Amino acid sequence: MATLVLTTAASALTAGGPQWLVAAAAVAASVAGSYVDSQLFGTTVSREGPRLSETTIQTSTEGAPLPEMAGRLRLSGQVIWASRFREEASTESSGGGKGGGGTRSEVTTYSYYGNFAVGLCEGPVDRVWRIWADGKPMDLTNVTWRVYPGDDTQDPDPLIEGIEGTGRVPAYRGTAYVVFEDLPLAAYGNRLPQLVFEVCRRVPPVTGTPLESLIEAVTLIPGSGEFAYDTRVITTGSADSAAGAQGPQNRSGGDARADILPALDDLAASLPEVRKVFLVVGWYGDDLRAGHCQIRPKVDKTVKATFAGRTAVAWRVHTLGRAAAAVVSTSAYDGRLAYGGTPSDESVVRAIRELKARGYTVVLYPFVFMDVPADNELPDPWSDHGAGVGQPAYPWRGRITASIAPGHAGTPDGTAAVLAEIASFAGSATREQVSVSVSTANIVVCGYSGPDEWSFRRLVLHYARLAAAVNAIAPGAVTGFVIGSELRGLTTLRDDGGNYPFVNVLRALASDCRAILGGAVALTYAADWTEYFGHQPAGGDVRFHLDPLWADAAIDAIGIDNYLPLSDWRDGEDHLDRQAGWSGPYDPDYLDANIEGGERFDWYYASEADRVAQLRSPIADGAYGKPWVFRPKDIRAWWSNFHHERTGGIEAASPTAYVPMAKPIWFTELGIPSIDRGTNQPNVFYDPKSSESALPHFSAGTRDDLVQRAGLEAWLRHFGPDVPTNPLSPVYGGRMVQAIAVWTWDARPFPAWPARGDFWGDGDLWPLGHWLNGKVGLADLGGLVLSICARVGLAAADVDVSTLRGVVPGYLRDRPLSPRAELEALMNAYGLDVAETGGRLRFRHRGDDAVLTLQAGDLVAEDAGDFTVTRAQETDLPSEVVVGFVDVARDYRQTTVTSRRLGGVARGRREIALPFVMDDAQARDCADRLLSEAWIGRDSARFTLPPSALALDPGDTVVLALPRSSHTVALGRIADDGARRLEATAVEPAAHRLALAGGRPERIDRLPDPVGLALSFLDLPVIDETVAEHLPYVAASSTPAVTISVMASATGESFAPNTQLAASATIGLTTYDLYDGPTDYWDEGNVLGVNLFSGALSSQPRESLLAGRANAIAVQNGDGEWEILQFAVAMPRGSRLYDLTGLLRGRLGTEQAMRAPLPAGAPVVLLDRALRPLDLPASARNVAWHYRFGPAGLPYTDPAWDAADFIARAIGLRPLAPCHVTGRRDAVGNLSLTWIRRTRRGGHWADGTDTPLSEEREAYEVDILDGAGPGVVRTIAASAAQAVYTAAQATDDFGWVPAAVVLRVFQVSASYGRGLAATVTV
Repeated sequence: MATLVLTTAASALTAGGPQWLVAAAAVAASVAGSYVDSQLFGTTVSREGPRLSETTIQTSTEGAPLPEMAGRLRLSGQVIWASRFREEASTESSGGGKGGGGTRSEVTTYSYYGNFAVGLCEGPVDRVWRIWADGKPMDLTNVTWRVYPGDDTQDPDPLIEGIEGTGRVPAYRGTAYVVFEDLPLAAYGNRLPQLVFEVCRRVPPVTGTPLESLIEAVTLIPGSGEFAYDTRVITTGSADSAAGAQGPQNRSGGDARADILPALDDLAASLPEVRKVFLVVGWYGDDLRAGHCQIRPKVDKTVKATFAGRTAVAWRVHTLGRAAAAVVSTSAYDGRLAYGGTPSDESVVRAIRELKARGYTVVLYPFVFMDVPADNELPDPWSDHGAGVGQPAYPWRGRITASIAPGHAGTPDGTAAVLAEIASFAGSATREQVSVSVSTANIVVCGYSGPDEWSFRRLVLHYARLAAAVNAIAPGAVTGFVIGSELRGLTTLRDDGGNYPFVNVLRALASDCRAILGGAVALTYAADWTEYFGHQPAGGDVRFHLDPLWADAAIDAIGIDNYLPLSDWRDGEDHLDRQAGWSGPYDPDYLDANIEGGERFDWYYASEADRVAQLRSPIADGAYGKPWVFRPKDIRAWWSNFHHERTGGIEAASPTAYVPMAKPIWFTELGIPSIDRGTNQPNVFYDPKSSESALPHFSAGTRDDLVQRAGLEAWLRHFGPDVPTNPLSPVYGGRMVQAIAVWTWDARPFPAWPARGDFWGDGDLWPLGHWLNGKVGLADLGGLVLSICARVGLAAADVDVSTLRGVVPGYLRDRPLSPRAELEALMNAYGLDVAETGGRLRFRHRGDDAVLTLQAGDLVAEDAGDFTVTRAQETDLPSEVVVGFVDVARDYRQTTVTSRRLGGVARGRREIALPFVMDDAQARDCADRLLSEAWIGRDSARFTLPPSALALDPGDTVVLALPRSSHTVALGRIADDGARRLEATAVEPAAHRLALAGGRPERIDRLPDPVGLALSFLDLPVIDETVAEHLPYVAASSTPAVTISVMASATGESFAPNTQLAASATIGLTTYDLYDGPTDYWDEGNVLGVNLFSGALSSQPRESLLAGRANAIAVQNGDGEWEILQFAVAMPRGSRLYDLTGLLRGRLGTEQAMRAPLPAGAPVVLLDRALRPLDLPASARNVAWHYRFGPAGLPYTDPAWDAADFIARAIGLRPLAPCHVTGRRDAVGNLSLTWIRRTRRGGHWADGTDTPLSEEREAYEVDILDGAGPGVVRTIAASAAQAVYTAAQATDDFGWVPAAVVLRVFQVSASYGRGLAATVTV
């Protein structure tokens, strides 16, 4: 019957495959009995399974297969619909113009836009994440696109229906697809780009609610980072503008938005049930001694200019600006900043409002980071008499204590001296002295009139005021507030009366916060799991020291940061929990039993030596029968009972003020690190820079996402909202545990964080840390196996995957395949066996625990002996195994790993391409296991068992304990003909460890940095005679270089395209004062220092300067006028810093723009082909026009755009000042004046006598000045380069004929009027 069942199963598993495969499977099933393992799936038959490729190509092929995927991977898809491209013509004019002369040209360009849909895979999917266009991350900021997940309810796309007609468009139900509407195609060569999509689909486990659906609240960190929570992209650039290279402060990956936005998108897709977010915001403490500890905001730099687009953004927290703030310390471990700066108040406000807009309620969580660097020389309070020098580096805030900690000689604990230290730490700021207002535009204004202190109260009151101010403009945004957390070293300090003064500080703060926030905001204190339930100092005292706080009317919930141990698992088979029958650290029953049992409930370890030896001391209360008093894990009993304190072991008759079951419990933090044995000690974390860094008990320090998942699932299921293990309160009618905030989700988006080691200093902590980003929202191994089986009609009851453990990061079926081929790939990758047992296909991990140990007497004697072993030839074995996979750590690059066996004569090579997204560690484990299996399995065994051994199935592991040897074997073929004849293969359970992810993302495609933009309007003399003379120029420096669009409006309302700047100009600022200089010869005295935003400068021979426009540069003075210079030598003196010498000054008649001096910081523009004329009518002269400018690919509403007004004066039409003005007086005193005109254009001295006349007629005016001016006593008109100022005129003007007069000579233009003046004394 076993053969019949397997044959039927084989037929199902090969459905859809070629006929030869169906026949082969049936034969294999009949011969093998009920055994189905990797051998059955074909070592002698070559088949092509599903593959993932790095070079996926988007196509549009009729009848192409629709892929099926799970987890997270990249797909190219098929174009399933497209309309004709939309064409848009744009005509740009240049040159010519009324009154300007020159040649006018028009250029018409065509832009194309595409409407199309791309089918991705079978649906439904959870999300489409990143998109690559032609191999580069696609900026989706201004792209209109829609995702259809492929569910059974999606409707036809309105765009497609609008083009094809109502009722003529399928809804593509069951197909995930993306529609792009009016996608600009210019950047892709006016064609549809090759698109690749990152697609995510969760596959839940077969039984039980998955972790992703259990989590209803998370903490949101990092709590530091000046703009980590800002919803705008913040950049840093030069000191006073957003020009030059702009370093993004909070945009790190392939998404053009601020990091928090894609991180929240990921949160919604990966953890769809989350409704509450605990937003962590940190200030920094600097000393473990309460009396010396200051808590203040800090920055990463005191000098840094930051911008949102083109708008300057100032960091401010409370009343501090950047210049006045302290800087976080530098870690001696890696030379990087230990933390980011405190999030700016405005960014916190923006984050809260964004969370509310997404449907989350916010609990604001002020936090204390300890910024105590490793090289400090502070007295250590955790030493006798505080004599130790140097406090622990970056310690836990729970270690803040008295000047000398309790238990150390000289401690003030239990004395009145404690009061002053706690008072200093708490501070005396009152709620009336702290004010915060927030506008609807998110502008935060803070006030403080209290004492000069940076204290704990100031921290908490500031954020309470901030929360209230946000609620005033966005009611209900903040629904909870944490007044402090894990200050265990302070809450357990006692004064001389045995009271706990810091608890009173917390009560006073709670009262203040209640007055500030009102009754709609729930308040709590987040106590450490070792702190919440009580304090048991030496001498038999039992104190419920936090009960006054828990009973306070201002406190709404009992907050517990829950990092209680859930396991005591070790390697090997001889430790107590293994001997008790538990299967392993992932066993859900084992973990659940340890929530209200196990360590810190039933027993504890009195010392580390006891832990190693597993000498467990029972937790008991022989005096009063209340062991829960000493059990931090017995949350239910603590919550349900009255609390009677004990003094010297004697219980008080009256209880504390705590009322049983009157208030709910919040797990303000619940965390499990993703490290092996993480449930043994969830409270520790790996961070080499911190003195707190540690591995859990008996951990090897390897990454283990499964233990994190298993531990969290255990807690969340045990204290779920509708389970009997979470009791109902008869007081308030709700469950005991009302909220569980899982620690943690990061506002920095995966995979940019943690891949960007250049951007953040803590990415290396992610693999072993408590983060959920990138570790959830994937495919459960058992669920994926079941879904493959279900595709051929096998019901869940026909398949057993209950023992499978694993997470599949990504899987693809890209062509019609039999489930057999798919399962083979899974079995190779994850070391699975499958067998028919009791009419069901049972999948399990190869090398699982032995089900039976057989002695020699259990075997049936045969002619050939009781037991035979055959060893395969070494030459038939592989010497190396190569595994190909798609590497999630390298942004889905195709990668291979190789496992080699050194020595021996084997020369075989096995190659396997897996259709999985994995990381290097997983793939390497797979290759190592496959190689080990081949060599260990070279030994095969044959033996016979009696019919009574009917319970054994193929795939079972048994131990043959024979007199002279012991063998662990996996059963293969079983033939039943009176006795049970078995064939088995040697296995080594240690070689079959789970293939778990091991590292962090190492590479990520990302968008170019935000554009830094400097734009200058230049009203210049004629520098290009093909351009209309009245037109001004515009130049833009963009970093990285992009085309800049300029739009213009005469009224400021209707803006129209004016010009585009395709080339980035060389623009910068002067670095030294520049003095005036000679115009008739080389200026060797001045040095023009420049700091460029972009571009470069080079030296040129002096002959080149004299021959043309080489190295011409314009410098703008404070009046808006430009001097044109040329330079011969450009000497680099730093990044984009140059000293320019060998100057020709006042070129093209601009000498009057020189100043003495021109202060440093003046704009400079290299006059090259990057300049473009603005298209303006001649009538626009002296009229203010309005301009908008920014990257051409972005709309003008984008923050990267800017606006400016500019008045064009048509300087190109302005006549130049005449030169060589001379005067000669005759005998009667008449003054004859002569000069030489200068020309605006055609300045080549062709006839050798005079320059060409550039005006309609030759006309001049001479002003005779009243002394040195500015009064004018007479104006003389002239039609040639000469005039006479007669003695009679002089007598009329001055009463005598002066020996010398001051005069100004102008050339006059009919279109412009007076030009520049030559001022002389003759």
